Amino acid sequence: MNEQIRKLEACIFDAWKQVEDSAKGKDRLATQNALDAVTHLENLKRQQEALDKSILASISAKSPTEMQHFASNEHEDISIPFGRRKRPTNRPQEIRIGSYRKSIRYAYEIPLTVANWIIEQGKALPTIPNFVQSTKIGFATSAGPKPLKNGQFIEVGDDQKVLLHKARTLLDNCGFQSLKFQVVFADGSELAR
Repeated sequence: MNEQIRKLEACIFDAWKQVEDSAKGKDRLATQNALDAVTHLENLKRQQEALDKSILASISAKSPTEMQHFASNEHEDISIPFGRRKRPTNRPQEIRIGSYRKSIRYAYEIPLTVANWIIEQGKALPTIPNFVQSTKIGFATSAGPKPLKNGQFIEVGDDQKVLLHKARTLLDNCGFQSLKFQVVFADGSELAR
């Protein structure tokens, strides 16, 4: 077992303790957040195990001569066609709306989470053409509308900056102008809107 899997198992153990403590305290929100963390960590562990198996299979399929060449070239730079490098993705990890927190993995979840939180607060979402609508009809053909808890649909096919702006707009339009809204990213940075 590699070091990453050991670390993940320790984190999973801690997350389960957090679930237990939150459940004992009858804090539904904290319990749900802790369960989301467990699910996320379990997924990471499965991905790491699959990666380890894939690496092992690749290494064991090579002949000893290929392995010597592979080992001697491990520090060589890999050339990228046309000198272009892929920009690293800084994915969102958590959304914070006031004291509410929810783990997320993708930027499209930002406005989706905000809209569902507003619905949970008992507020009606305004109809905003090509953003929040009561039916899928009327969205641009390239749009990827997602269903909300109240049956409406929200369009989430924009880049991260636009999705953050749209989420803040939703909060403002529903009377939450003074409410703090933050997104925490994988690199540890936070963006407040």
